[in-house]
Amino acid sequence: MRKLLVTAITILLIAPLFFGCAPNENKDVPVKLKWCYKTGFYKYSAPTVVNGTVYVGDQQDYVYAIDKDTGKLEWCFCERGAIFTSPSVADGVVYVGRFYGPYDDGRLYAIDARSGKLKWRFDLVGVITLSGSPRAVDGIVYIGCSDNYFYAVNADSGELKWRFKTGASILCTPIVADGIVYFGSRDDHIYALDANNGEMKWRYEVGGWMDFSPSIVDDVIYVGSNDKHLYAIDRDTGVLKWRFETGEKILSSPSVVEGLVYIGSADNFL
Repeated sequence: MRKLLVTAITILLIAPLFFGCAPNENKDVPVKLKWCYKTGFYKYSAPTVVNGTVYVGDQQDYVYAIDKDTGKLEWCFCERGAIFTSPSVADGVVYVGRFYGPYDDGRLYAIDARSGKLKWRFDLVGVITLSGSPRAVDGIVYIGCSDNYFYAVNADSGELKWRFKTGASILCTPIVADGIVYFGSRDDHIYALDANNGEMKWRYEVGGWMDFSPSIVDDVIYVGSNDKHLYAIDRDTGVLKWRFETGEKILSSPSVVEGLVYIGSADNFL
C-alpha cells in the first residue's frame, strides 16, 4: 500500500524566493524537518490550516486533523469515499466533498472542527470532482458538481437552499464576494449568481472550459481558460475588459498583486 507523509518543513535559507534562480539551476537549500505524520494513502489535494490545525483528506476515506506545531493527531473521520479536494473550514466546521467511484454519487460532509464528529451529510447526484472544493460563506456552503448543477446548502442544517443548472460539469472552487458567487463551468461560461437565491446576474462565454477558480480584485474578475486566454471581466456587469493570449491552455488560477496579474500556461511560461 502506498503511504503519504504529511510534512512540515522550516526553510532556513530563503534568498531564492526573493532573487529567483535560473531554470534547472541546482540550488541546495538547507531545510529542517519539523514533523511528519503518516496517513493511510496518497492524496491529491492541499492541506488546509486553520487555528493551529492542519486538515487533510486522503484516498483511503479519511479526513485528518493534525496539530500544526507538534504533528500529533487531533482526530480522524472515516466514511466510504476518497477525497480529491481540499477541506474548507468556516465557523468551527470542516466541509469536505467525497468521491465514491465512476458510477457512484458523491456527498458533501460537515464535520465539527474540534471533535471530528459528523454534523450532517448532503447527497449529490454526481461526482465531487478533482479540482473543486466547497466554499462556506455567511451560513451557506457552495459547491459545483459533475451533474452540471451548482449547489447552495444551509451550513447549519445541511438542507438544500437552492441549485442552479449549467450546461456541463463544474470542477472549480467558487469565489464569493459581496453577495455574488462566481464560478466557471465546462460549458465554456463563467457565471455570476446571487449568493442568497441563485438568481443569475450574468454569464460570459469564453472560448473553452475553466476548471480552476477565478480571482477577484476590486471590480474585476480574472480567469484563465483552456482556449489559451486570460480574461479580465467586469464583475458587476459581466462585460469583457480585456483578454490576453498565451501559447497554450491555462490550467491554474491567476494571482493578482500590486496591479499585475500572474498566470502560468501549458506553454511552459509564467
